[in-house]
Amino acid sequence: MELKTLKSMMEEPIYSSLDEVFEKADLTKVEREAFIRNKSYCEYWLLRSKRGYHLSFNSEEANFIKRLARVINCLESDLVLGDKKQKIKELFGVGQPIHRVYKIKNGCRSSQNSPILENTYFELLILSFFVESGYNVELAKVSEPGKRIPEFVVSLNSSKLSVEAKKVNNDSILDNIFGDSFIDGIDHRRSQSEQDKGYERIKSQIEKRYEDAMDKYKHINASEQYIIFMSINYNNSHIGTPAINFLNSLQSHWTEQELSGFAGLVIPEDKQTIFIQNNQCSKNLLHELSSLGIEDFHNYVP
Repeated sequence: MELKTLKSMMEEPIYSSLDEVFEKADLTKVEREAFIRNKSYCEYWLLRSKRGYHLSFNSEEANFIKRLARVINCLESDLVLGDKKQKIKELFGVGQPIHRVYKIKNGCRSSQNSPILENTYFELLILSFFVESGYNVELAKVSEPGKRIPEFVVSLNSSKLSVEAKKVNNDSILDNIFGDSFIDGIDHRRSQSEQDKGYERIKSQIEKRYEDAMDKYKHINASEQYIIFMSINYNNSHIGTPAINFLNSLQSHWTEQELSGFAGLVIPEDKQTIFIQNNQCSKNLLHELSSLGIEDFHNYVP
């Protein structure tokens, strides 16, 4: 299929109306209103969203459309200060290419939605966690040239906490674990060498996101503390030995006094949340974060 043809097909709506999306996703009145208030930003994406987004893996889980509505409602809470509309525009890729369509060796390939939405959703999920716990949150402002700032700042009891969110691309992780069937073919069986290279690439992706997040620590206000949340989509046992060794080594590098404002790295998995604490950090802050339930973040549903 030609690139132009595939792009045209991707632009076709999947649903006939927002009402159809709302009905399929079984949204409550409050959840529907979150989208209706922001119709000019979200309608294009909702009508073309993956059909699987209105389904749940089991009856106990809210589908992705529901969860989107819920984090939008949390974002619009009076406890949140800052440019909320800009964050919603970012969520739905306003002004950004929503569909990624690109050439590959044997033709062209697409992903229904760009990673922008899922990355921003992860940020808003963390934000919702703090908001529903009763904390004030201030969204990042436009930074000065050369200054890189985290997603938002939470006003805790003992300090102000700058929060950074990073998400490793799900498709990339899958390709590195199982191979890319679009390139290698469905029947291709990966060699040990290919598997080893794949796990090294996963480790490299996690390391790059960690280093990028740590770079922002240099730019926060001196009075603020700092924490990183990172989604890797899978349990540690699935991401390979190189990545596990990298994560296990982090604490041994957090010895400098200049890192005393860094609380650590939070990695939510399916069945547990790993909180790699920086032992140089304030004990009061670590205690407050534990009391808040950071270690149970994987169970949080807005």
